[in-house]
Amino acid sequence: MPKRATRFVPDGGIKCPDSGITRLRRVVADRQVGRLHLATMPQTKPACPACTLEDVLSHPGHWECATCGHEWPKDEVPEAARVVKDAHGNVLADGDTIALVKDLKVGSGSQVLKAGTKARNIRLVPGDHEIDCKIEGTPMALRACFVKKA
Repeated sequence: MPKRATRFVPDGGIKCPDSGITRLRRVVADRQVGRLHLATMPQTKPACPACTLEDVLSHPGHWECATCGHEWPKDEVPEAARVVKDAHGNVLADGDTIALVKDLKVGSGSQVLKAGTKARNIRLVPGDHEIDCKIEGTPMALRACFVKKA
């Protein structure tokens, strides 16, 4: 049984030999039946909101319709809100008061922060040390796993 030839075209589509239509689809050849099956690929480009055609160009900050010239901004995925939890699983927020759950050495010196030491008006920041606060007048960056909500 002869194989059906498909031709790849420069825009990433496939030209079907039977109909001659260019399609943006993935071709799956079924050699046992001798047919050409077309499975739809997920479309990554949206249709133009002005003319509803799918001939869209992608730019870094926006989409542009190649047919009518309409431009619109790309919808950026908003970052998920960061949830910081203390050692007991309570959610922390800016302005909370916290207490240390264990003794912590400060730097390479001999200073130690004792368990139960409180810090008021904390600020949550990105990074591995999620909490910025002042303990006894000294600015500190702490990890949330060493504190509890007071």
